[in-house]
Amino acid sequence: MCKSLAAQAGQHKLKSTIPVSSTTGTCHPGSGYVFGTGKNMLDRLEDDKYAYQQKINHYYPFHDEGEWELGKFLQLFSDPIFVNHMTFIPHHVDVGNQCEYGDYMSTDMAWKIQDHLPIGATQVPIILESDKTPMHPIFIIIGNIDLEVPWRCIAYMLIVKFRVHPDYQSILQAWLWHRCMDLVCDNLKAVATEGCFMPDPFRFIHYVFTPLVAHVCNLPEATMIAAVAKNASPLTMAMQEQFGDEILHLPPAKALNLSGVHMPYWRDWIYVCPSIFLASEILHRDH
Repeated sequence: MCKSLAAQAGQHKLKSTIPVSSTTGTCHPGSGYVFGTGKNMLDRLEDDKYAYQQKINHYYPFHDEGEWELGKFLQLFSDPIFVNHMTFIPHHVDVGNQCEYGDYMSTDMAWKIQDHLPIGATQVPIILESDKTPMHPIFIIIGNIDLEVPWRCIAYMLIVKFRVHPDYQSILQAWLWHRCMDLVCDNLKAVATEGCFMPDPFRFIHYVFTPLVAHVCNLPEATMIAAVAKNASPLTMAMQEQFGDEILHLPPAKALNLSGVHMPYWRDWIYVCPSIFLASEILHRDH
């Protein structure tokens, strides 16, 4: 009897020394609501009365493989392939007294934007990437997917030479680039403001908004996107000679070191600021 009590006491003492997990999580209470069920793109294709055309063209209703790839991107949010790899709700993860950050949905930015959206809305965060190569492609991906998904090319920007004085060449090219981006991103900007209903991989319908959360590019292109002079920082008020001086410079003022682009593509994309969404490539930033 005494041995049994002693054994129980020993077990109780052992259990009390096991540390309790200090990791806690909080989800945003007003996000990710479901508004019924619906059909995703693949379901609608199967119901199409012209589905027999697929026997002739495997990419129907798209013209070819290129259009099919674009169509697949437009339905990434409802693609069944990612059914177990999607995040719909902003959340905070605390380990002890420190906040742990992972994907976009774990950031303070996601939480703050959600506070300004209608109750029950779901964010589909847009991440862009551009590369000023001879073809100047524009790539896109959404931040809900927690897998390494290949970037999807959605457009190639025009690169032209204007018959003007060299002093005006770069500003005209920048104007044209921003105007083209306006056209490419027009629907995304509209949904960011007004929202739309879209099924997820489970076919649950969400009230979706599309904020621009990042545009990945190198420094020269970042200055063009931010509409500031080439010798100015796209993120702060620092000039080229101040780069690396370890002094905190405020975000650039509207009337200081501007490039002359008066209508940048992001001007009417709600909740955006270039000092936040511009994300430089590590290769170019740290070289």
